[in-house]
Amino acid sequence: MAEVKATKTSASGKPKNSNSFWVNLLIVIASIGLGWFIFLVVLGDPKHFNDPETRMQPKDFWGNMYLGGYVVPFLMATFFTMFAF
Repeated sequence: MAEVKATKTSASGKPKNSNSFWVNLLIVIASIGLGWFIFLVVLGDPKHFNDPETRMQPKDFWGNMYLGGYVVPFLMATFFTMFAF
């Protein structure tokens, strides 16, 4: 049988690399920020709509994605987080 080795832990029982939580949190926050940036700047650009002032009649796919609402940036953030990890 294969031999299984235990991971090294410190005296307090925490793994040696305890900074990974902050790195993971930073990646998630950066993914949310990137999702919001793309939603507001790229998808919400007036050139994607027939009536740029109301933003209710999409001209193309990007404008249609913008009409998906505020759930769209979080869906993009989920994708970016999955891609990062």
